[in-house]
Amino acid sequence: SMQAGIARQQADTAKAAADTAKNKLKLELFERRLAIYSAAQDAFTSLSYRGDKAEDADWKFRGAIQQAFWLFGDDVCDYLHKDLWALIVRIRQAQDLRDQTDNPEMKAHAIEQLRIARKEVFRQEQRLKELLAPYMKLEN
Repeated sequence: SMQAGIARQQADTAKAAADTAKNKLKLELFERRLAIYSAAQDAFTSLSYRGDKAEDADWKFRGAIQQAFWLFGDDVCDYLHKDLWALIVRIRQAQDLRDQTDNPEMKAHAIEQLRIARKEVFRQEQRLKELLAPYMKLEN
């Protein structure tokens, strides 16, 4: 009957609208997660910056950590806060010591700490990709 045909068409239209809304939400979630990933990548890049540029990048990353709580699991949130942020702080402290001390031994110690921390940066960049990869699939 004609009414059954109209009902089927309405049901198909409603399903298509629901699928579109669901895909829009997936894309929005992906984009928000990608912004956090980008902020973390920027944090790695910013480790060579000093002054206001470094401070801006650090604040952006801190904001990303706060947003990550709503968008990722505990694995990613713990990593961003406990591992990556702690590494950034260690590097900033060593940079400050290196730049501000006149004591040759302290300066040498700070330079050595920076060398060790920079090696860790490469490992952490890979770890970031591994941890975030499962969340960056559009079907999740």
